Amino acid sequence: MVVMILIGLLSISAIDTVTLLDRSSRRQAMHTSAMELAQGRMEELQSTNYNPPLAPFTALITTQTANVILALGKAGTNILMGGLMTTVIAPVTRGHLVTVKVATTNATPPLQVQLQTLINEKSGNQP
Repeated sequence: MVVMILIGLLSISAIDTVTLLDRSSRRQAMHTSAMELAQGRMEELQSTNYNPPLAPFTALITTQTANVILALGKAGTNILMGGLMTTVIAPVTRGHLVTVKVATTNATPPLQVQLQTLINEKSGNQP
């Protein structure tokens, strides 16, 4: 009887651990997807010719906002998470500081990632 109770407790603990690991891996996948979206936007801006005061590198702070969908597929199912990508391009002494932020709008708990870089005529991908 004691052995059966111990086996039952160990089984419950094992199920809780597997559930926790699954939740953690899903959260990490969402975080990675959000980082990839932000990185893609950053690379898009880095490949744009740096020619101030022409857009998007103007003399004023520029803010752009876009709705995004993070979709992950696993075993024929999709996990959809809506989000908001905000890009801020601010002039600074040596170029423009670019901040890209991706924040979820329907995930629990909320998720937010942010990347920053300086873009100027000496940045990578500039002619």
